[in-house]
Amino acid sequence: MEAKVAPTRSKDGSMDEPLSSIEVVHQVLTEDKRKPTFLKNIGISVASTSKAPKSQLQVQLEAEKEGNQKLLSVIEELQKSKETAETKRLKYSEDMQEMRNKQEDMEKKEDESNALLKQLLAHLSEQQH
Repeated sequence: MEAKVAPTRSKDGSMDEPLSSIEVVHQVLTEDKRKPTFLKNIGISVASTSKAPKSQLQVQLEAEKEGNQKLLSVIEELQKSKETAETKRLKYSEDMQEMRNKQEDMEKKEDESNALLKQLLAHLSEQQH
């Protein structure tokens, strides 16, 4: 029991946190699967998959597989949705840039038109004098 409380080194050389007293007692008491009476008497259930019938485990496994498939399906839908949103965002960004370019072109043409009008007005005012 003392060895389980002491800190240990992991494979990468760092120190692992020592187990708490409660965790150590729980480990020691659950290691002996033959007599879990003490744990049952104090209200701790001992999970033992070896006592569960195989069909129950198979049902549980199938349920987990089905749940995983549903999650994968949801993930795929979310990825498609994300890709669609990203495509729309890029299209919007491109459209906005195109609009900015058109606006700049129109402003340049407006400036050119204003300059021509000023020249014409200047020329007309010179002719009148």
